[in-house]
Amino acid sequence: MFATFKLSIGLMSGIRPKYKKLQGHRKLDEPNDLMRSIRTHGAETVSHEVTLLGRPQRRAATALYPGPKNILFAGEFIMKRVLWLVVFLAAPSQGYCWNNTGHMITARLAWLNLEEGQRAAVIRILKKHPHYDEFLSTDKPAGFSEEEWVFLRAATWPDWVRSHHKAEYHHATWHFINYPFVAPGSAIDPNTHQPPADEENIVRQLGFAVKKVKSGNQEDQAVYLCWILHLVGDIHQPLHTTAYFSNAFPDGDRGGNLAYVILHDGANKTQLHPMWDGLLGKSTSVSAIGNVVKQTQELAEADQEAVKTNVNENKTFESWAKESFEVAKQTAYLNGKLPLGDEDAEAADIEVVPENYTKNAGHVARVQIAKAGTRLATTLADALK
Repeated sequence: MFATFKLSIGLMSGIRPKYKKLQGHRKLDEPNDLMRSIRTHGAETVSHEVTLLGRPQRRAATALYPGPKNILFAGEFIMKRVLWLVVFLAAPSQGYCWNNTGHMITARLAWLNLEEGQRAAVIRILKKHPHYDEFLSTDKPAGFSEEEWVFLRAATWPDWVRSHHKAEYHHATWHFINYPFVAPGSAIDPNTHQPPADEENIVRQLGFAVKKVKSGNQEDQAVYLCWILHLVGDIHQPLHTTAYFSNAFPDGDRGGNLAYVILHDGANKTQLHPMWDGLLGKSTSVSAIGNVVKQTQELAEADQEAVKTNVNENKTFESWAKESFEVAKQTAYLNGKLPLGDEDAEAADIEVVPENYTKNAGHVARVQIAKAGTRLATTLADALK
């Protein structure tokens, strides 16, 4: 049974959803509760259980990120039993990890470090990708060569398949690993929250992807090359390597996805994870990507200890993840002192983050992306041998 829902869309914000899934589904007792949740928080491209009027129903929602100021609703519900909501997304960015900008910056830094023969080999592989014509080579802006654009676009493909060919290609757990960070003074035992040994997480799957590029068939090589491009970026986003546990988050904050901050006096609360996702900007224009690449290169030269020392000392995927975990503890969570609220907290009840928190986070994001670009080039060179 269906309900008709009419809407008009204004500007899209590109922020991540702010509603909470409860044990895999969102409980909504009335259709209007779903309406209110989306109007207030936005929503996500997901397929999950929704309970309406006390009965679980399957909902497949497509492409949602609008926030409360960016969408105008005019709704009419014809049926009361089941609500199927469809919202079309105009913006290209998906706030699941580093956004598209962050992944493209990582890819461009790596592209600049590859030799001509390595670039040619990568493009030969990507041309065998099942979605080369559908996605990798499309929407090229002026200023990029087709080869470089395909390379940059390939770094975003694992997020694109969250809502395209999802059943066959999407792997949610590959994007992260949750090393537990327990708040100082908490009685929570971190040993009970360690990643399972057989978990298909980012550390394990990066190694698997390299093997596939080395020895897989042509389609596998192309698909797993995209995963390498993407996951090397993800593993350097600090909040893709940890979950924070405290009295407020006894089951963990899912890498900052359940935690909210206030960035300045009078501000609305902001999810911690997407705040970090967007630290490198949102535009994928040639100039925007070029500017951040230049900033990152200059920073790497000026702060060689923060970049080259880590690159030289940590050479395994696991060591990269644990390096990012330490960054998350110290810079993202301020060693447990960052003021946080959960989804139900009012903005007025959450303290403002310390002065320069966002500025420092932006600097760290560029250090992380500098390491990611260097390591991505090295990983690709090894995979192409």
